[in-house]
Amino acid sequence: MTAFDGAVLAVVLTGMGSDGRNGAGEIRAAGGTVLVQDQHSSVVWGCPAPSARPATPTRCCPRPHPRGDQPAPVRRSGRPPGRDLRGRCAMTLTATSFDWVRALVHKESAIVLQPGKEYLVEARLLPIAREKGIPDVSQFVDSVRTRPDADCNRRIVEALTTNETSWFRDGDPFTALTSTVMPSLLAARGPNERLQIWSAACSSGQEPYTIAMLLEDAIPNAATRVAITATDLSREMVTRTRAGRFSQLEVNRGLPAPMLVRHFVRAGNEWEVAPQLRRMVTATECNLAAPLPRMGPFDVVYLRNVLIYFDLPTKQAILRRVRDLMRPDGWLFLGAAETTLGVDDSWERVVVGRSSAYRPLKGK
Repeated sequence: MTAFDGAVLAVVLTGMGSDGRNGAGEIRAAGGTVLVQDQHSSVVWGCPAPSARPATPTRCCPRPHPRGDQPAPVRRSGRPPGRDLRGRCAMTLTATSFDWVRALVHKESAIVLQPGKEYLVEARLLPIAREKGIPDVSQFVDSVRTRPDADCNRRIVEALTTNETSWFRDGDPFTALTSTVMPSLLAARGPNERLQIWSAACSSGQEPYTIAMLLEDAIPNAATRVAITATDLSREMVTRTRAGRFSQLEVNRGLPAPMLVRHFVRAGNEWEVAPQLRRMVTATECNLAAPLPRMGPFDVVYLRNVLIYFDLPTKQAILRRVRDLMRPDGWLFLGAAETTLGVDDSWERVVVGRSSAYRPLKGK
């Protein structure tokens, strides 16, 4: 920034946390230009929101250039009303409201919201507050806190879950499924035995339908040989998974064109999964941090990019419950940043191609 001053152009895309916001504030204060993605086009809307929703997918937020005959940028001491020292939108969420939301989310889902996530909470809850006719998130939280409302509590918890997903996300676990896992399971099972796969924390359904497409292409009569259970904490995500409908923006995120043509049909401006895939996938609500419903027993479990949101005791409890729902020779896939090592010693790590999987240790 010191070297380029106001000649800097920054782009803040979808994401979480406050690092992008902080950097954008510094750039604008120095006279640079910032392009900010809006909520409508974001996959994960966890960034601190702009003061007004832009009308287009991105918004140009230039600051006056500090050179030539252009007026100098606003000094920090002369910041506009409603802005903090870095030119950011002032936050209205109180510490009391944030602590109450943190406690609620942890109680209901075991998700840990660390201090510093205040902007995430405000951005996620503001649409719900406005829907209720309350312009301020703290006022909305206070109203729910003083007049308990089970539906509002559920919506608050669901809003603070992260529904980031895409087709073939971190593709190696899917390659491992078709190259190694399914051949070994089919050889070990009887010809009339149906394989059970669990996509936990499935978000809007891309993961279970990715699995369904791969198996439809690889196994004759896959719909009769494989059953996929898709679960999520969010009622909205479960509803979307059941519908199996995706926007053009969503299918553009990692879905190869040949597979789109083979496995989807046009439904107005959206794409709908073909009937044979829908027959393979059953979607239902499930809170991983609570006692699990009767399911399985599962041959394969995809529990990816979920454990990172929990504390150690919750991770241990989830892995124990998942193991109880798996067959002794089952396979567990975790996210790239997740492991059972140092968490639960009843699993064996197995290298499968360029991926890693975990299998229950016998006698544990």
